[in-house]
Amino acid sequence: MDKKPHGSYKAEVRNGISYVWATGPFNEDIVQIYMQEKKDLFQTLGSSWGQILIFSGVSVFIPEAMELLGVSFKRSERAGMTRIAIIIEDTPAYGITKQQMEEHLSTLSLRYSFHESVGSAETWLAENQYTGLSCTPRIG
Repeated sequence: MDKKPHGSYKAEVRNGISYVWATGPFNEDIVQIYMQEKKDLFQTLGSSWGQILIFSGVSVFIPEAMELLGVSFKRSERAGMTRIAIIIEDTPAYGITKQQMEEHLSTLSLRYSFHESVGSAETWLAENQYTGLSCTPRIG
């Protein structure tokens, strides 16, 4: 029996930032799809860029998906990602999601930070001069 992707995401690039909205739980199939599509995004981001990752729902990764997520973070870092801001919203699994993110991000040389809003995340990226944004967060 073929497995089907569990979880969903939407990714886009704005002002030199990769935005990803993700709703879990996640299996390895959805992470593989994301990794394939992300390759195309790398070309639009340049040599130094940031990401805002916004989780909602029960955003936890099964072990196989976690392993692939680690590979994805390493590829992103090699492709120029230097900062990642993480927002975990509307989830009963906040602690687990945060732990899973820290497990992989702490092994990389990029900087990461947890935020409560997109505006806060954009400000953090802008203050660290790794985006095309000014220090004034975008509203809306």
